[in-house]
Amino acid sequence: MFETYLTVNNSVCSDSVSDSGLTSRSSRVESVKRYIWNIFNWEMMWSFGKLLLAFAVAFTSAATANAAVVFDRTIYYRNTPPDAAGHYRFEFQTTNGITTKAAGNENGAVGVVQYVSLEGIPVTFTYVADADGYRAEGEHIPAVPLHVLRQLEYIRTHPAVDEHRSRRW
Repeated sequence: MFETYLTVNNSVCSDSVSDSGLTSRSSRVESVKRYIWNIFNWEMMWSFGKLLLAFAVAFTSAATANAAVVFDRTIYYRNTPPDAAGHYRFEFQTTNGITTKAAGNENGAVGVVQYVSLEGIPVTFTYVADADGYRAEGEHIPAVPLHVLRQLEYIRTHPAVDEHRSRRW
């Protein structure tokens, strides 16, 4: 009688060979299945452990980084109510660098806004709000492209044509 050995997870599984010389196929298949399953489980557990470790490190570092941030949200505010002529002044400033100043009356207002962008660049723009609408000016505000200005000028100088009257049937 012959025996074949297959090592599975540091244990020895043997398949017996019958007197006729044939090995039980089902027992060999089961041994291989157990061997593969044990390897698969070990790799899955190892991967899961690495994943848990990565999450633990990420959450710990995020909590540490957020703990160092101090939120000081002091707001300095000044408001002059409208006088008899309707003129008012308004301004406020925060400790993180946001500043707004405005003055005006019932016919319109002018103002300036300053803040620091997420990239650390100081941004300033001025605005006018009156009967012609709201107009803001600043370096970060994109300008109207030249071709659009030309098209608007063309539309202004060439009145629309009534198509019903221009057709000759």
